[in-house]
Amino acid sequence: VVFGGKELEKEVFDDEQVPPEVLDKAKRLTPLSASPVPETSVLFRPTLYYVENFLPQKAFKRLLDLALPLTAKGNIDVYTAAHNRSNYMVPATHKVMEIVTSRFIRDKLQKITKETDLRPADFPAEVRVYGTGSYMQWHRDYQLYRNRQHELVLTLDNPSQGVTEYVDRHGVTHEIVTKPNSLLILRANGCEHRFKPISSGTRTILKFVYTRDVAKADGYYTYMETKDGRQWLQDSRQNKLDQSE
Repeated sequence: VVFGGKELEKEVFDDEQVPPEVLDKAKRLTPLSASPVPETSVLFRPTLYYVENFLPQKAFKRLLDLALPLTAKGNIDVYTAAHNRSNYMVPATHKVMEIVTSRFIRDKLQKITKETDLRPADFPAEVRVYGTGSYMQWHRDYQLYRNRQHELVLTLDNPSQGVTEYVDRHGVTHEIVTKPNSLLILRANGCEHRFKPISSGTRTILKFVYTRDVAKADGYYTYMETKDGRQWLQDSRQNKLDQSE
């Protein structure tokens, strides 16, 4: 797997460091804490993390400039537990992927999860938009790779104040209103979660995957055989040709 481009990485990441207090605060929070989430904090669950202020502000602004225009290309997702959600698979050669696959993100994920061998998966990143009346049913994230995998949900905006719910290991349900530039880290086949129906506004996210290795499970091939999967392969090939001209 090739990590993000060096020029972009220097431009948006080199002048900022991962705040050391992020992980320190996580140790002081109990797994079932119902108190408000402090700014720049981490909530730890065995299979779920929620991190605010994930990217440096310069990198997040750059990501918004690159990713938000892609919302116009989305189609209604008919292959998952989502209802009336728009989805666009980002071509592998798109500039968004230089941020998604950056060493900054890899290193920060490894610090949070305490896993030292994570890498960006070769599964497409997706820009997803929830509009009025859309939602995601209760589900566990599907296993796409044979080894441990993390589904990463980076909120781009959430004027709807849409609510994500998840069930912890004790069967207790919790709610999170994800803020812009926050990241949900969800281990595949981990906790059950859903996105509740929204009555107004939108929520836009960038979903991507990190894993320990890219040995595929059957779920990967099943998904890539969908219409969206085939379109992503075609768009990625076309983008590569366009960039070589």
